[in-house]
Amino acid sequence: MNVADWHGPNRYISQAIFSYKPFGGLLRLDFGKFYTSAGAEGPETYNNFNYSRSLLFTLGEPYYHFGLRATVPLTKSFTAGVQLVNGTNDVRDNNSGKTVGLTSTLTRPKWGWSEIYLTGPKKAGTNAGFRRLYNSVLTIQPNAWASMYFETLWAMDRRVAGGKDQWSGVAGAARFSLAKHWSISPRFERFNDSTGFNTGTPQHVLEGTATLDYHPAKFLIARSEFRRDWSDQAVFANDRRTQTTVLMGLIFMVQESR
Repeated sequence: MNVADWHGPNRYISQAIFSYKPFGGLLRLDFGKFYTSAGAEGPETYNNFNYSRSLLFTLGEPYYHFGLRATVPLTKSFTAGVQLVNGTNDVRDNNSGKTVGLTSTLTRPKWGWSEIYLTGPKKAGTNAGFRRLYNSVLTIQPNAWASMYFETLWAMDRRVAGGKDQWSGVAGAARFSLAKHWSISPRFERFNDSTGFNTGTPQHVLEGTATLDYHPAKFLIARSEFRRDWSDQAVFANDRRTQTTVLMGLIFMVQESR
């Protein structure tokens, strides 16, 4: 995705939001730069099941937006929202059009379901050729030692001269607690870049990951991970269609004082 505006002070400010809650807090208005509502994963790795990001996160979805978003709880478990933003992954818009987002979140004791639909022009200097993106995430937590999510993504970008680019994907991941300080998280996904819009090559990509977590303290996570990527095209190093990644990492978290 386009991250051309990721420069200057914007590089060092992940989010900057001014919030206002009128009508006794029933409505929430946020203005500024904020992470996208699309996707099951977020930029901070400690909030995710796995160390590496999914294909849907890195290739299929926006990272952040700049603009206005409004959310209102319609019931105790259902929240709806509207967003008006400067496209995706940019603070300064590259055209005079805006992107509109519609969001919904259903939260139940052992499961939740969130959806977002984004539509608007994304091409520099013109409002022709709309981009549309739909994302749905189902989260399930049947008990204290298991949690999982299932995600679907579909997006389409109209070309100005005619035709369209399209990409889609599905993903699933889970986390299982093995002991007091240990957990394991498998993930599997498929990403289809049918015209090469996001990757530069028309291809289908599969990815499987297994992450082992050791959590010795509240502020520290040690992660080891095995990941395997497959493509139907020779897109990896040395003209290979597969790639294996093994990594280890330490994550330090700053605890907020209250």
